[in-house]
Amino acid sequence: LLLLLLDDFPVAPFFVNCHLRLFFFSFFLSKLLLIETMVGVEIDQSAVVCRGAVIQGDVTIGAGTIVHTTAQILAIAGPIVIGQNNMIEEQAVIENKKEGSVLTIGDANVFEIATKYNGTTCGSNNVFEAASTVEEDVMIGSHCNIGAKCLVKTKEILDDHAIVCGEKSETRIDTKHTQSVAFDGEREYLQQNLKKFHPIMQQSDFA
Repeated sequence: LLLLLLDDFPVAPFFVNCHLRLFFFSFFLSKLLLIETMVGVEIDQSAVVCRGAVIQGDVTIGAGTIVHTTAQILAIAGPIVIGQNNMIEEQAVIENKKEGSVLTIGDANVFEIATKYNGTTCGSNNVFEAASTVEEDVMIGSHCNIGAKCLVKTKEILDDHAIVCGEKSETRIDTKHTQSVAFDGEREYLQQNLKKFHPIMQQSDFA
């Protein structure tokens, strides 16, 4: 309707008309995409989920969890349940591809930039470094560290305190390894301040 009105407004210069068309098209397209991603989504009131993140399907996001813009959480084949105080950074993709299963993620995990996670379960206090990949049917314990660009292949099981590193994605167990306390400070800072710089999704947006 607005575009039709613009056609009947001869005073507006051509370039203004074009810019207005683009603005209204982008605005309404963003609203349609937001509505599409809303179905089945539950976001705790203390979670910090930036607009610009893509959330699709039956997704639950727990208290204090942070989802950056351009991150994707895709419940394609089954639900995704994410616990408390996780950090999901830009371009990270968490996707449930296994039909009829629930992808469960525990608490205080860190999914760094461009991480891809398609596993079945994930414990707590794990770190997935930048551009690491976890394939389908993988089970990961707690206090694990997946190195940058490393690959955890289909159907692998990683016990607690597993470390995956190196060009060949070799795995070893270090029972003394725990998540760096530096993440606690980063998590707390983002929970308090990210909403000052980014528009945030709330559960009320999905009503």
